[in-house]
Amino acid sequence: MDGCSTTGFDDLCAGEVKGDSESDGGREMDQLCAGEVEGISSSASALWQDLYSKSLPDEVFPPLQHFGKLCIAKLDEVFPQLQRFGKICIAKVGEVFPPEITAEQMKYWVQVATPYIIGAVVILILLCFFCGGGGGSKAKTMKAPGTGRACKIPRPSFEASPKSYFRGLRGK
Repeated sequence: MDGCSTTGFDDLCAGEVKGDSESDGGREMDQLCAGEVEGISSSASALWQDLYSKSLPDEVFPPLQHFGKLCIAKLDEVFPQLQRFGKICIAKVGEVFPPEITAEQMKYWVQVATPYIIGAVVILILLCFFCGGGGGSKAKTMKAPGTGRACKIPRPSFEASPKSYFRGLRGK
């Protein structure tokens, strides 16, 4: 290179980009690189070295270490269950497919099936999202009379006994 440091200014030093005649007096970018950019990069590296030399406060590390130990403990609890699940899946694959199928054939089948599986999952998610696949009752609702119609109530419960609805609304 042209004497530049390699901290993100390689493309400037390559000389591929010409300088702008108005902003730098028509000088080439490699001429700029020799002086101004080198000064910028050295000050930037000094800034990073200064940040790296400062250590984090001592009160930060014990909670992080404790959190790390908790995560490792939880993974140790989950790992045997995942191993059992993996063994069950492998056994099912062994039962379904004949033993003469090679690993390469299985790999090929997985590669072929992956786009279809992803498409099916996306379609299922979209159906649930757009068709109201969420929980809740499918009963018709109506604006609640006597409440300024600010809330909705199930219509069948109101039609079954409007007298008890208004009694409950008035607190009698």
